[in-house]
Amino acid sequence: MPTEIQTPENGHGLDGVARGRADRLVGILNGVDYAAWNPEKDKLIAARYSAKDLSGKQVCKQELLELFGLSHDHLERPLIGIVSRFADQKGFDLIAEKSARTDARRSGVGGAGNGRAQI
Repeated sequence: MPTEIQTPENGHGLDGVARGRADRLVGILNGVDYAAWNPEKDKLIAARYSAKDLSGKQVCKQELLELFGLSHDHLERPLIGIVSRFADQKGFDLIAEKSARTDARRSGVGGAGNGRAQI
């Protein structure tokens, strides 16, 4: 049951309506459709790969580094890619907090989406 929109903070003035109709309210859970987003069959990525053959993953990573303007020095480092709506509720504050606690220079981060520029 989608309780998030039933709060004043996230209901944007409609939280009372959402609570009043909670018995009929349904939500779409976040998740991935692995049939549609399968790197073994995806024609839109730089190279295909699978759990058994990861060789194409490095090619895809190199393309992402170029797309985000990151140095090829990052090829051997972790790369975090995020496609999301930039909103407080999505947990970007947690990423920032953890990055501050770790040596962020040892990884790369690239993001695409819309929402609050401050995030």
